[in-house]
Amino acid sequence: MDGADRTLKIEKNSRNVLTVRFDDVHEGFEHWFLLSADRHHDSRDCNRDLELEHLDMVKKRGGHVLDFGDIFDAMQGKYDPRRSYPEMRKEYLDMMQDGRGYLDVITEDASEFYMHTLATESAAPSSHIFDLHTATGRPVKYQPQIKGLELYTEGGKPFLGELRPGGSLRAVIHFTLEEPCFSFDCTVAIDQPSGQRVCTAHTAYEPDRGHAEKVGEQVFVCDIESIPLVPGDYKLSVGLDVGGREVDWVDDVARLRVVVSDYYGTGVVPNRGVFLLKNRWALSEEKSAVFREP
Repeated sequence: MDGADRTLKIEKNSRNVLTVRFDDVHEGFEHWFLLSADRHHDSRDCNRDLELEHLDMVKKRGGHVLDFGDIFDAMQGKYDPRRSYPEMRKEYLDMMQDGRGYLDVITEDASEFYMHTLATESAAPSSHIFDLHTATGRPVKYQPQIKGLELYTEGGKPFLGELRPGGSLRAVIHFTLEEPCFSFDCTVAIDQPSGQRVCTAHTAYEPDRGHAEKVGEQVFVCDIESIPLVPGDYKLSVGLDVGGREVDWVDDVARLRVVVSDYYGTGVVPNRGVFLLKNRWALSEEKSAVFREP
């Protein structure tokens, strides 16, 4: 029997004591629990990637989660004497500066994290073409000006979810300009599953970019020559700015899995940090007198 299908009863004996009972205990019985508390999602010190790792682990083991509260600091309200904005995640500050209420921001973010991020499977997509007319990752304040996205990898092959470390990616973004304008830009963002930004490709970074008045249906093609990321799962989002103002954004359009690979040709698979650095080492025959013992 899978652990998640087991019947269990939880009794609260006192304020700080719970008793968990199983009806099907037998020789060799085991069951996994994740005891979770004090995540503090609105804090800059919250390690969301570690939380996702633990939640994925308990899911794979068929366990249960016992959560003891404090999803947020919830101390950054306007009149809370404990507030300290430098301790809060930067994206929260950005949303609050746009006029959003602090409590609205933290509750919406938690809903997105637990209902969308965790529910999104990392299985390979069935197509490299994404229709974004009714994308679920678009904030309700935006109209769908980004219509679609195509993704390709080396040799023009359709991207179906997996990329080797250092592999290339081509993003073809279809969008509409509702009014004639000269100033418009597109963004391709790669984030960790928790939402922590890893890197950004933006039309403003193109040195040979030309500007001309455009209106109606448009297509931007973004060629990313190399994505040297540590093996793992990432999410890809796209955005559109017009006149220096964001007018559309679609979060988590596609999942990108950087596969385990012998990137350095040494048999050692890198698993720390985010980016893979090309580095060479040599043991020098020259001895320095600077650090010798006196």
